[in-house]
Amino acid sequence: MKILLISGGADSMYIYYNNKFDKFVYLNYGQKHIETELNILDQIVKHNNNYDLLSVDNLTKDDNGFYECRNLKFILKIIDTYKGVTSITFGTNADDKHPDNNRDFFDMIERVIEMSYKKEIKILTPLKDIKKKDIVKGLSELEIEYFTD
Repeated sequence: MKILLISGGADSMYIYYNNKFDKFVYLNYGQKHIETELNILDQIVKHNNNYDLLSVDNLTKDDNGFYECRNLKFILKIIDTYKGVTSITFGTNADDKHPDNNRDFFDMIERVIEMSYKKEIKILTPLKDIKKKDIVKGLSELEIEYFTD
């Protein structure tokens, strides 16, 4: 099962329109723009395929506003919820600066999953070499709506 973590933001909407997935998952972790993001998803994703809404509790922020262990907790939530998952796609782009939003982190987690769960689950980051401005430009050209703050 191929899963896209979808938020309604530019990155995940770009991936949504340019790839095929078995399931779309929105993760509620207490983010401040949840209502706006869900409105976008309700307008776009529900017309084509439904998305699942999962909650990830107990995330803490550091002094810079970074949610600690966010992507690790997201991955574990997906693996524990969807036993047939084979890949999880993140909208990480070339401008992302968080320490858990880079290819080295995801490669390490793939190895941990293989050792801990005894199965191979790919963590995909198709936008890792694309800058946010280029993603937004592509969405604008296609007249695709997305959330931005």
